[in-house]
Amino acid sequence: MRHAWKGEVDYAEQGLYLPRWLLEIEEMFPLQKPTLLGSNFSIHKKWLREVNGFDESFQSPGLGEDTDMERRLKPLGLEFKWIKHRAIQYHLWHPLTALGEQSRSMYAQRLLEGNRQAIQGLKELKMELRGHPTY
Repeated sequence: MRHAWKGEVDYAEQGLYLPRWLLEIEEMFPLQKPTLLGSNFSIHKKWLREVNGFDESFQSPGLGEDTDMERRLKPLGLEFKWIKHRAIQYHLWHPLTALGEQSRSMYAQRLLEGNRQAIQGLKELKMELRGHPTY
């Protein structure tokens, strides 16, 4: 909490646990549309396989693998929901990282290509692990 008081934390208010009646009001008048956040989300294995999982081509945090995953899931008609204020998520504090130019340009390229599956995802990982002794 000391980092929140010092202004070193973004979105500290989202860490508050709210009563159900207040959550229902918030759902009627959402301030923003839910998006996929890679730090904490769940999805059925069927949909994860459909888009070939995360694209491991993205190397730097900030914009990339989770944003790209969301872009590839949206055409499947899935609805995104947040459970903020309903569940507790522990996240280790760290300084914000600079957005890598490589990830930014890679994401822009993926948008242009319109690929529906990860370029370097689950299928590629499976092929890589085939010869590994613990596979």
